[in-house]
Amino acid sequence: MILVKYEDLLKEKNYTLIDVRTPKEFKEEPIPGAINIPLLLDEERVDVGTAYKQVSPEKAKELGVEAIAKRLPDIFREVQKHAKGRLAFYCARGGMRSGSMSALFEALGYTTWKLEGGYRAYRQYILENIKTYNKDVKYIILHGKTGIGKTKILQQLENKGYSVLDLEKIANHKGSFFGGVCEKEEQSQKKFDSLIF
Repeated sequence: MILVKYEDLLKEKNYTLIDVRTPKEFKEEPIPGAINIPLLLDEERVDVGTAYKQVSPEKAKELGVEAIAKRLPDIFREVQKHAKGRLAFYCARGGMRSGSMSALFEALGYTTWKLEGGYRAYRQYILENIKTYNKDVKYIILHGKTGIGKTKILQQLENKGYSVLDLEKIANHKGSFFGGVCEKEEQSQKKFDSLIF
């Protein structure tokens, strides 16, 4: 198993980024472009965590192995379905979940990476580097009253090939007047930061 830092992953082209955290963790804080193939489902992770704190780490591992073992064929099929190039696995901290998946698929003949530090290291990287990535970008800010068609102008500019950063769209929010009216879900700050990056 080879560890890879997120900044090195950005230089690569032929890989599949696989988040093995629970569906809830993935929904709240994904890395853009990643697919979610969870080792544990939301309820299973709660059970494992409770056992870890209240019983013992060994009991938690036993529960985790039992839960994962039942779904291994489905996990394998999902990875096969999405696999393109090297498989890059990550979890919350780059620990047991991503390490076990990386080792398993490496043993099955795949070329794998484990994202060093997991989602937390990714988050730290984007927060530290978002200003650096934007230092030479010249932004033109489009502003005006609610309802005058700013979004339509941005869409037209994008259709003509201009780079557009639609903050309201990324935030799933329509500004101070309409807010989240008609939006699918509230955007988390972490997901917003990732999309800006």
